[in-house]
Amino acid sequence: MNRIAIGPEGRFSFGGENFVITVPVKEPRLSTSEAFTIAKNEAYLRVYEDLASAFLPRSILELGIFQGGSYVLLDKLFNPRRMSAVDISRDPVEALSHYVADNSICWLTMRPILTNKRKRPLKFSSRCSSPAVSI
Repeated sequence: MNRIAIGPEGRFSFGGENFVITVPVKEPRLSTSEAFTIAKNEAYLRVYEDLASAFLPRSILELGIFQGGSYVLLDKLFNPRRMSAVDISRDPVEALSHYVADNSICWLTMRPILTNKRKRPLKFSSRCSSPAVSI
């Protein structure tokens, strides 16, 4: 039996969070406090389930955040000690920022500062809710 029960309109709940599948991404749905948007089809989610039953990674790096749904699902499914994600978007995903803050997860933001078409060094900022976790 599958651990993730996908209902009408691609909606499901897992680990206390709600998700909405948005595939294909024609008109992006923003993640909200009610549900995270996840751009993975059902077959992809089943692969995640199979991986979770086979091993539990200590660290996960997600490349590309989109609306944060995959980040939250991977965090809930695998419960890694360290969860990291990288995205090229300059705009934070508000629902993901709240999830990270509410779950005492640390994150690091890197933003290139562009002035007069010259690249300057990356500016770093970090936030850690839990002193036991470091970046």
